[in-house]
Amino acid sequence: ERRGRRLPALALLAVIALWALFGSFYLNEAAERSVITRFGKYIKTTTGGFNMRLPWPIDQRTVVNVTEFLSFQHPTSMLTQDEALVVIDLAVQYRRADPVKFAFNVREPEETLGEVSESAIREIVGQSKLDFVLEAGRQEIGAKTKDLVQRTITAYNTGIEVISVNLQGVSVPEQVAP
Repeated sequence: ERRGRRLPALALLAVIALWALFGSFYLNEAAERSVITRFGKYIKTTTGGFNMRLPWPIDQRTVVNVTEFLSFQHPTSMLTQDEALVVIDLAVQYRRADPVKFAFNVREPEETLGEVSESAIREIVGQSKLDFVLEAGRQEIGAKTKDLVQRTITAYNTGIEVISVNLQGVSVPEQVAP
């Protein structure tokens, strides 16, 4: 009868040992950082290589690639300083530079970047004349927009670094071209 009780206890111990063993070790690639939380509270950030943590649900791991360049494009219409309507195809390149800020400070950091980028381009184009936007000013507008976006998302502590902001296309709608 004792032997019958020992078997389930040993099986339970084996399951717990396997859970702890396989849930504790993980491998980060060179470009990855893992943000480790214990019961939802930040504990540490680990770098590339083999690492260890307490198994789930005690510790949780959020993986952030800090070297990958990401981008998005966003077409939008806006008015220039001389009240002309322009359509701009904005392209933003960025990377997740600070994994802790990226994981914790803003709920949707990439969505926030998109909204900040649109607001910034509207502000810069709204201070520029149509001829400047269509011709020689594209590079300057991109540089000013990048600076404004970076300052804003840095103030929000998103952990994102803006690499470049480019105006892929700038045009005037056919209805207002004359």
